Amino acid sequence: MPPLIVALLMACGGTTQTPEPTQPAPAVEPAPTQALTVADRVAQIRDLMDGVTDSDDEEEILAHFLAVRGADLFELKRGLDAGPTDEGLHHLVYSDIDDEAIRDSLKKHLVEAHVIPEPRPVRVISDIDDTILCRLFDKRYDKGITYPGVRAFYAEIGGGVTFLSARPADRVGAYETITMDMLEDRGFADFTLLHGTFVELRAHETMAEGKYRNFVQYRELYPEYAYVLTGDTGQADASFGAKLLAEFPEDVRGAFIHQLGNELTDVEHVDNLFYVETWAGAALHAHRSGWLTKEAAQRVIDSAQKELTELDFEEEQKRAVLADQMEHAATQLAD
Repeated sequence: MPPLIVALLMACGGTTQTPEPTQPAPAVEPAPTQALTVADRVAQIRDLMDGVTDSDDEEEILAHFLAVRGADLFELKRGLDAGPTDEGLHHLVYSDIDDEAIRDSLKKHLVEAHVIPEPRPVRVISDIDDTILCRLFDKRYDKGITYPGVRAFYAEIGGGVTFLSARPADRVGAYETITMDMLEDRGFADFTLLHGTFVELRAHETMAEGKYRNFVQYRELYPEYAYVLTGDTGQADASFGAKLLAEFPEDVRGAFIHQLGNELTDVEHVDNLFYVETWAGAALHAHRSGWLTKEAAQRVIDSAQKELTELDFEEEQKRAVLADQMEHAATQLAD
């Protein structure tokens, strides 16, 4: 700065300072993105399933699945099916998702990205009427009772249950609510409910076709599971079980068909298909086949015998006959 100007500034009380160079603002590192847990993905998918799923929702759902493989994929699927529910994985794939390309991509990923756990978990595939509760054709019990030992048998075999109902879903969800409330009231907690259609109600054969379709779809979604089927002799479940055992021998371990009386069936001799008069008898067969330990089978028999004593019978002779059948299973197990 020229001397004259400096002198004038000093005379006026000014100062001279060389301006400091401007310092750049310190860089702020972005917060690291928190990786989504499987539980996070389950919660987000459930939110996307709530209400109508549009194309953006479906693409986001697919992205969640494509982001996980192996054990995490299995955990994600089971999280969506954590029961009680009738809007789990099967409902998502075959009802919520409308875009066929997205559905095909999702199904392909479920097949290619899965791993079989060791030991392989077992899922019970169950009918409802005359299998877990006396409702239609069984004359041995009073109507409406839950069969003694059936809950214990399911718990010891595999725990989780997928119920294949022949009854169709309705528009307002009344049937689903009634059925799920009924199952919960009878002590079932970890279950998924799959429905039939109105067309399939026409005959036992079409009911079996609907159950077969639902099972095939469910098995494609869950290749990790081994399966045990339970049904009864009132609605073609024996033929259904025999078909599954023949077509999927690596996946379907056995079928237990609840014998409602002395009626003849069209399926007589099929390996791993058992006709059982009580669920205590089913436990004995499961033990002999290596699917239940002796201790587990005994727990089922004990539960069945205890629950039988708690039932009301209009004809006490019926209780005596059933008690003898359960005692026979206990004696055979002890030998």
